[in-house]
Amino acid sequence: MHPHGKRHKHLRILIPILMLLGLALLFIFKHFFYVPAFVLRTDDLRMEDLRAQNLPVILVFGRDGDAESAQIYDALAQFAPEMRGRVCIRYIDVESNPRTAEQFDPISIPCSFFYTSDGSAYAPSDAVQRMGLEFTLVTEQGAHTQTVCRGALTEARLHMILEDME
Repeated sequence: MHPHGKRHKHLRILIPILMLLGLALLFIFKHFFYVPAFVLRTDDLRMEDLRAQNLPVILVFGRDGDAESAQIYDALAQFAPEMRGRVCIRYIDVESNPRTAEQFDPISIPCSFFYTSDGSAYAPSDAVQRMGLEFTLVTEQGAHTQTVCRGALTEARLHMILEDME
């Protein structure tokens, strides 16, 4: 047999094996290590999927054409890339997603909902409450179920809240 023929035979075996190994590694990374921290807009909000990531969750409800919603949307766009892997952030337009909005019943537009990494409602510290934000702590049957903040959040305030949540 020609020496180059043997080499080609090995390459024909090795290349598919390496391709399969690469696909397997991609699958493992995507399903076990990839953390989609920020989706600027979502039409499909599944809290179970967000909670399964064991990260704090910030849900922001806004409306296209609303100045305060645009302000928080811009702050999220600046904030989210550096927070990848530390927090899950979702922006929901209430007019495009009325069913999702109905599930959470935002008290104003814009407003944000905060959950800790274990899925419970975030309880803002005194320092965060002194920032001048209007937090509403929602309770059902005596249990704290939601923390809602009215109005637009700045990037600096988002940082402080996230640090307090961690």
